[in-house]
Amino acid sequence: MKKSELKQIIREEYKKVLKEMTIKQVEEAMSDARVNKISKLRNGNFKAYFGYHYTNSQTVEQKEELVKKYLPNAEIIDSGDNWAPFKGGAPIQRQSHFWVEFKA
Repeated sequence: MKKSELKQIIREEYKKVLKEMTIKQVEEAMSDARVNKISKLRNGNFKAYFGYHYTNSQTVEQKEELVKKYLPNAEIIDSGDNWAPFKGGAPIQRQSHFWVEFKA
């Protein structure tokens, strides 16, 4: 194999690694994680929402681990717990939920 061919292969692989994931790809990767919603923020990061009525001893740290399990290359930026009184029919952002912001 020539040196130029090897460089070309390395460039192509490097481009694949640098390519940003789309929401569709993230949703497919996390399809078994019971995520209520995934959104892409303006800064290019993703935010996963995990809704709940009762926490049942779940924590934000467990949700971070869940993201890392399904997306091993993800970099966790921030996370939190948003408690809100129950409102039937409200979007997930206005209900009680854990959220994890990450870069994929």
